[in-house]
Amino acid sequence: MTLRVDQVELALEQALPGEPPGRLPSVRAWASRLGAGTHTVQEALDRLVQRGVLRKRGRSGHWRQDEFPRAGGRSARTDATRIEEALAAELRSGLHPWSVPFPSVKEQARRWGCHPQTASRVFASLQSAGLLERRGRSYHPVSPRRGLHRTKAALLCVGAAGLRGDLRMDTDREIDFWKELGIESSRLGLELHRVPWAGGKLPVDPSVVGVVASTWHLPDPEALYKVLDRLRVPVCVWIQDPSSHRSPVRSHPRLRFHDQGYGAASGRLLATHMLDRGHVHLAFVSPWHGSVWSRERLKGIRQEALLRGGEVSVFSLDGISEWDRMAPAWEDPAIWEGFPAEIVARVVEGRVDPVREQAIRTLGWNRIRRDMEPL
Repeated sequence: MTLRVDQVELALEQALPGEPPGRLPSVRAWASRLGAGTHTVQEALDRLVQRGVLRKRGRSGHWRQDEFPRAGGRSARTDATRIEEALAAELRSGLHPWSVPFPSVKEQARRWGCHPQTASRVFASLQSAGLLERRGRSYHPVSPRRGLHRTKAALLCVGAAGLRGDLRMDTDREIDFWKELGIESSRLGLELHRVPWAGGKLPVDPSVVGVVASTWHLPDPEALYKVLDRLRVPVCVWIQDPSSHRSPVRSHPRLRFHDQGYGAASGRLLATHMLDRGHVHLAFVSPWHGSVWSRERLKGIRQEALLRGGEVSVFSLDGISEWDRMAPAWEDPAIWEGFPAEIVARVVEGRVDPVREQAIRTLGWNRIRRDMEPL
């Protein structure tokens, strides 16, 4: 299903408020995220520029209108160093009252005549140095009476350990989940501690105010549930596949669980939304019907439709995930033999890997569309 330019334009505009400050993702990154072609994404971005939603300058990428960096002048590194040194001297001299919050990052950036990211880096550096502290959304000078080593509230993020000992993130959905959690934690003034878990206790100290855990890549999450159940802080668990194990809700009533739409309840909500608007014949389209979440969602849709006299037609493939089509694309000889590395490198004047990855992803999605078309 090829997205039209107007659809991509709308999707981009809706995604902008959730993006972190500064330069926006590249055309290729947007195309990968939205499953659209790079030419379509580029045209949609050009429309947003024409409408005044975004701005673009040379090869610096796209920016929101109010975050566009000023042209010329010193580099961000020079600005950040100069501003940080001046502000640190003011804080040490007691020039800024301890009870009065600093202006917002954007407002302070306007006063300093720098980009908001530069102002944000200055605040973060001074916070690490113990000269500033964050309370909610505002920065405050640290009072000498309270000491310069005040413990900051922290949120613990727990997930399966990767091969390199870091938090394992294999899919875009996992990366987006942890990224959004980090943005929200920062907005609320919380430290984010990522903890790869392979068994044993969790490092919960007095600064930890809550835990968010993920069961992704854990064959049997029950061991993690038991460890979490013994903690004396609020815990929310993101369940990868609730139907593949016995329900943890009854055995661990102190924990809170979120199934990311895997259960039949999400299907009932979808059907309710459509039936309430007068639709009586619903189409369920899924290229991943080999996955438990797809079957559970269809079950919920059918249950609600049956109760209310609706009808459901199913158009599905037995795939498990995108990888069903991406794996053959990685092995396609056309990618490796038809486009030799030295020729690609010469054409793009740079590294070959990003070009090949984009070609493989496009090939994989083309195969998904090809297989779905007869339905």
